[in-house]
Amino acid sequence: MVAGGKIPTHGRNARSLHSNRRTGEVAHTGVGHDVSNRIEGLDALRGLAILLVMLRHAWPETFGGGGIVGVVVFFTLSGYLITAILHRSITRHGKVRYGRFYRDRAFRLIPALVLMLVGITIVSLATNLLGDRGDLLRTWLVALSYTGNLPFDHGSPAINHIWTLATEEQFYLVWPVVLTLGLRWRKLWWVIGVSGLAILAVCAASLVSYA
Repeated sequence: MVAGGKIPTHGRNARSLHSNRRTGEVAHTGVGHDVSNRIEGLDALRGLAILLVMLRHAWPETFGGGGIVGVVVFFTLSGYLITAILHRSITRHGKVRYGRFYRDRAFRLIPALVLMLVGITIVSLATNLLGDRGDLLRTWLVALSYTGNLPFDHGSPAINHIWTLATEEQFYLVWPVVLTLGLRWRKLWWVIGVSGLAILAVCAASLVSYA
């Protein structure tokens, strides 16, 4: 079984993973596990991405394209750092430790998400400013299931922005498995290439459906 099995630690793919251990030392593993050699420039890029998104929401006519640039930068950084965490797990333990990986993601994401949902619920029950009082259950289900980027009714419009979080969480579910399969089959680049083509196909289908 892939989830629990050891990853081969020999061959071309394993050598490429072991050749640069510093790559796995640029991220934060979760709760209370800071690592050395943190790349401060990545924090600067993250701050710039957040600033672009905030400017887009504050002045949409002036910074219309800034928001999507910020989101793309954030997605790229997240992919790089998550891959670094998975790389470190493989090089140290010979496998992806899925339990710890998903536990750390939950500790980082769920508390803030629940706090936001509580705030939305309080405002909706008290004022019903968005007319979403009757959609609160759906709002909670969509937010906590990370399906806010799928084309169906999401409940309150107050959570329209969590499509980015949903996309990132879905990446967390898929990428560790893809990486593990590539290493187990010793065809890492082939698996990554096929995954890239699949992503492009989904993007193209999305553009066609919204055209």
